Amino acid sequence: MATSEGELRARRNRSRVAATLCWAGAGAGIAFLVATVISGRLTIINLLVFSLVIISLGAFGILALSGDLVWREAALDEGQLAASRGAQSLAFYVGYLGVIGLWMSYLFMPAWASQVTVHLGVLALLITGMWFGAWTWQRWHG
Repeated sequence: MATSEGELRARRNRSRVAATLCWAGAGAGIAFLVATVISGRLTIINLLVFSLVIISLGAFGILALSGDLVWREAALDEGQLAASRGAQSLAFYVGYLGVIGLWMSYLFMPAWASQVTVHLGVLALLITGMWFGAWTWQRWHG
């Protein structure tokens, strides 16, 4: 199926708008992080939330600008589909093993359960990083 020049231009424009919005959100996250640090109200939970916002939106902006961020699986080409499934699979395994590891650690160290919010935030940050890293590696090197 041939794609017209107008459709390609519209797709590129949508990608640029998505990247701009993602990076604007990441910039807002940085601004709120700076304001929180200056006001002296930074906690570990705030730091995890800001990290997730900045890293996730920055990663989505990079994917959007490179043309790899699509909203429907039908719009993916074969390479993008393989990279997406590989990255999702790796992120699932990291999340699954992380949740099992946390559960086991709470059984043996009940005092750690009081920091479950921090632990789940770190796990979410790890899952996000693994997903983006695997996607990028598979798209650009594989």
